[in-house]
Amino acid sequence: MVQFLKNQKHLFIAIFGGLSILTLAWYFLLHQKLSSEYKQSKQIKRSITDEVNNYRQMESQIVNMQDEWDILNTEFETVIESIPDKILFDGVTDHLYSLILNHGLTIKMFSPSDAAIEKKTIQLPISGDEILIEKFPIDIVLKGSFINFGQLLESLLNNRYRFTASNIKVAQKESASIQTIELISYAYFQSGIKKPLAKITTLKNKKIRSPKPAPEKIADVIPKNENMQKDENTIEDLPDSLKDLPEMWFEPATEPMIESRPITESEPITESEPAIVKKEAPAPPSAENKVFYNIVILDSKVCKKVKNNQPMDPGRIFPADIGRVYCHSLLDNNSGKHSDIYHIWYMNGELKAKVRIRVRDGKEIPAVSHREVAESDKGTWKVEITDSDKKILDTIIFELV
Repeated sequence: MVQFLKNQKHLFIAIFGGLSILTLAWYFLLHQKLSSEYKQSKQIKRSITDEVNNYRQMESQIVNMQDEWDILNTEFETVIESIPDKILFDGVTDHLYSLILNHGLTIKMFSPSDAAIEKKTIQLPISGDEILIEKFPIDIVLKGSFINFGQLLESLLNNRYRFTASNIKVAQKESASIQTIELISYAYFQSGIKKPLAKITTLKNKKIRSPKPAPEKIADVIPKNENMQKDENTIEDLPDSLKDLPEMWFEPATEPMIESRPITESEPITESEPAIVKKEAPAPPSAENKVFYNIVILDSKVCKKVKNNQPMDPGRIFPADIGRVYCHSLLDNNSGKHSDIYHIWYMNGELKAKVRIRVRDGKEIPAVSHREVAESDKGTWKVEITDSDKKILDTIIFELV
């Protein structure tokens, strides 16, 4: 071996061969693998660079997309907030009825449907809650001029409640300024599956009593203490945002209760007329009785007050400073179950309040509503008594002077 290394030729060959083997081993074992990984890294870097550039371009568009989203979301919330809750069905239909009258049109038929023709479930994007939107048709027949009808359509477009109209038909007569107009109006209502979005204004400093099961006796709606302060719910006490809500929500219970009291000597009453109570066996309905769907109106009066479920000081003309006027109805409910009737108050042809009264089954059932009045309420008043199908059972006209 020593002799081999002493030979320079052999030494050169040995060193060169060793270096060649090391070089080949480095190339095949390390360099190729590192080179392949480097190429892959360059490709990944190039791909990431392209993605970063795309993201930067998209980031520059986010501001515009956010602005468009805010505009669309605001419009969507405006539409949803204009759709009232389903519990306001009667109030919304009464609002539309009053709106038509205020535009100088005469209503020949106004028939809201109790069944929705279309339902859609909408998920709110921010809260994730779901609401159910229902569409109810209202068949309407009007008489009036084109100008008043056009103004009505504009007011429906800008109304705080959402209304639409379709199937408009006009029966025009030659040389006539009044036309018969038929249309179908659609009212939209929502009911929250989780949480409704519509803002429902609640009464301030007012307690709304939830309905209770009907007792065996008749519940007294008229306060027995005549000196009680006037803290009951009235239309005049409500804020402007609640003017269009039906007064029936703020009225006390409407089934009078006859309270049991010890028998005492009653003072003679000289101011009021004695109430007539019919105790004879029920006779067949006469022509004077108004019979609609098992509801028979026996007597209806407007009076100054009601005591022991009897009208006191009835009349047709009352002073404007009386403070409160009562409408007392005596009826027979032959339906075999509880039924609803309505006292609808008008002043000079303008709808002022609609009071729903739930009456039990039986004979000679009293139904009472009242109205707070002031000096500004002078004029001709009318109270229409209707059933749940909007059929007029009786009408009372009186004046405030």
